[in-house]
Amino acid sequence: MVRGVLDGHPSVARWRDGALDAEPELLRRAEVVVAMGECFFTDDDPGHIVRASLEGGGYDVMLTVMRAFTRVTSVELPIGESA
Repeated sequence: MVRGVLDGHPSVARWRDGALDAEPELLRRAEVVVAMGECFFTDDDPGHIVRASLEGGGYDVMLTVMRAFTRVTSVELPIGESA
């Protein structure tokens, strides 16, 4: 789950039942991030590139949604065997 601010108001996005559950404006912005071909990488491992995506519910989706927010306030990641 990603919580943040979208144009001045609090918003939440979560992966639920195989799809991203978020308000329409956040979904639209995330789709733009994907359409622009955004990629994510770190200076520590520039060879590891993650492409923006809204499919599958993995870290690529989480990073895409984070980019779509105006400001991210928290991220909750699953832990344990079901993660």
